Amino acid sequence: MKLLLKKYAAPFWRQISLLVGVTVIANLLTSIQPIFLASLLGILGPTATPVASPLPQVGVKSALHLESLGEKARTWVEGMGGGDTWSSLWILCLIFGIVTLVAAILTQLSHTISKWIQARATKEIRKDLLSNYFNLSMDFFTAEKGGELLSRVTRDSLNTSMALGPLVRSFFHNGILILVYTIYLTTLSSKLFFTLLAIAALHYLVTQLLKKTSRKWAMKASDDTALLSASTQEALTSIRVIKSLGAENFEMQRLEKRLEKARQSEFGEANVVGLEPNLRLFIDGVAVIGLILVGGAEYLKHSISFDGFVLFVFVGRLMTVPIRQFATVFTWTHSAQGAFERISKLLSRTTSIPEGSTHKNSFNDKISIEHVSFSYDKEPVLRDVSFEIKKGEVVALVGPSGGGKSTLLDLLLRFFDPQSGLIRIDGLDLRHLATQPYRRLFGVVPQESLLFNDTLLENIRYGRKDATEDDVLRAAEIANCMEFIRELPQGLLTTVGDRGTRISGGQRQRIALARAMVSRPAILLLDEATSALDSESELKVQKAIDTVLESTTAIVVAHRLSTVTHADKIVVLKDGKLEAIGKHSDLLGKNPTYQRLHELQGARTPTH
Repeated sequence: MKLLLKKYAAPFWRQISLLVGVTVIANLLTSIQPIFLASLLGILGPTATPVASPLPQVGVKSALHLESLGEKARTWVEGMGGGDTWSSLWILCLIFGIVTLVAAILTQLSHTISKWIQARATKEIRKDLLSNYFNLSMDFFTAEKGGELLSRVTRDSLNTSMALGPLVRSFFHNGILILVYTIYLTTLSSKLFFTLLAIAALHYLVTQLLKKTSRKWAMKASDDTALLSASTQEALTSIRVIKSLGAENFEMQRLEKRLEKARQSEFGEANVVGLEPNLRLFIDGVAVIGLILVGGAEYLKHSISFDGFVLFVFVGRLMTVPIRQFATVFTWTHSAQGAFERISKLLSRTTSIPEGSTHKNSFNDKISIEHVSFSYDKEPVLRDVSFEIKKGEVVALVGPSGGGKSTLLDLLLRFFDPQSGLIRIDGLDLRHLATQPYRRLFGVVPQESLLFNDTLLENIRYGRKDATEDDVLRAAEIANCMEFIRELPQGLLTTVGDRGTRISGGQRQRIALARAMVSRPAILLLDEATSALDSESELKVQKAIDTVLESTTAIVVAHRLSTVTHADKIVVLKDGKLEAIGKHSDLLGKNPTYQRLHELQGARTPTH
């Protein structure tokens, strides 16, 4: 909790100071309201009441004694009213109304400030979480579920920020009221004050009994909600697959298990959350009975006046509210602490790809892959692979599925580092480079083109703020996109829908190619960019790719050999090993793996 306050409360110390000041003033105005009751009793009550001990006349106790304060206020009001009871009553009500109004305005202001602090802190926590997500390496995202990560950003950040503004306000709000009311009650009867101590002890006992249970259910509800979010996100993302397989009922049964777990944990959390205020209300009811009995006994023994008895019960009842709320604060604190622990674990995660310090902004000579090996969970994917990619070359990576082609692209983009061996660009080890400038050398077209729910214009220039509309049009022409863009009613301003579902697969792939080309990348990476397309779409995309390949360095992962027969260099990978390197005609005569791939696709692969 100290870390939470230091990191997310300290930047808002001015607002927190204002919050404390406004809260103090509002609560001082609220806390003087019992004085008006004391004055009212003096104006309307009996002229004399039996009391064993006279009111103190001098000293601190006289200054703070509630009946003495009421007497002074009554004398002042009666002086303003000319001694007339009805006029005095009106003046007292008018002053009380003004004090109550100002207290209400300041209380609302303190509430607004506390919510402002909470909202800003929530934003900063979410910003730090998202920033840390983006800085983590790809192995983190392959191990975590997206829905759970989303839940940390939404639910846990909100629960954590509650410990700032609202809890700070509640601490001062209730603390001041408890302090002032305690002074009132102590001046009326020090013996009766112990009744209030017993009430506080009961509330503390409830807090101790519930804190572990509350925290356990809050964490369970958060975890189960996160899992439900992850499963729901996965299902909605895969809705085409679900519907195409007629698996709606199957998927619903699978989700129902998550729904049931979420229901149980949310119900358990709600029960604990609902039980707490009701227990505290019961304690308050018992407290009022205790106040009446103890205060009544004191009055019957003539230890306090009748006015003192009424004031004691009234103030004691008032005091039960901040005691109850103050105790609830500690329950909130435990819930917020549990949420912050989960967030802290994520914020403490660091990337497995250390950031280099050298900024590489150009590609001048070659990329060298030197004896590179890589494994996923001790399962070898690449084994001692070595070759070069010279500037201006089109290099194709081919071979059976699982040979390590896409993994090699991931290593070139430095999503991962090799377990052994090196990758260099212009003689520089990738591990020594700053990742963002280096990756901006590349234009990447993945096998599945993912578009954002935005316009074609924004999708093409995504991440390239300096790209002008002319740059977008140039990239769209190169990628053979303009023929279908011109047919759209809104042209480049057409919104493509979630994941680009409003346009065809071939159109999406050409937009992805335009996005890769808009920044004039030094190196183009194509990861089986046409394998998921039909023949007509493949022809159009391949035509666009051929145009692009004429003027850039490119590394192409190819499933269909027909797309890479004119590559300057073809690298054959099988079972993670480099089998052969050469041109199409050379490999046909000497590499069995390439020959077999050619035979399987012979009807579509030219031999020249």
